[in-house]
Amino acid sequence: MGFVVALLVLGAWCGSCSAQRQRACVEAGKSDVCICSSATDSSPETVDCSSKTLADVPTGIPASTERLQLNYNQLTGIPSTAFQGLTQLTILVLQNNALQSLPVGVFDRLINLDKLYLNMNQIKSLPPSVWDSLTELAGGEMCQNSLAECS
Repeated sequence: MGFVVALLVLGAWCGSCSAQRQRACVEAGKSDVCICSSATDSSPETVDCSSKTLADVPTGIPASTERLQLNYNQLTGIPSTAFQGLTQLTILVLQNNALQSLPVGVFDRLINLDKLYLNMNQIKSLPPSVWDSLTELAGGEMCQNSLAECS
């Protein structure tokens, strides 16, 4: 009987764990949900969280990440602080989600961002200042959204 009770308690505890946001990278080379790879001469430090059915941007993305792939998930919104510590980020891929809007300040700390892919979402409008801090932005895509124009 005690064994059954212990299993029930453990099951309830583990069930509550799944409601928390998932961690992207526990440590280099290991991952809870994403594929995390170190930089090489030919590729940047990458966190690949694509096609993981994520509803939220995971926590635990290393500050040294240069490429973050969150495409083909179920993101409907992004907190304004989601990318706050990722100042080394040069490529951000958010295509093929269900994003409807972007909050003010979401890209404010991405001072090195060179490419941003937001295509194939459901974005209807953007705050006027959303691009203000993206002084290095040289490319990307926003088509196939509900915006009047795309680039």
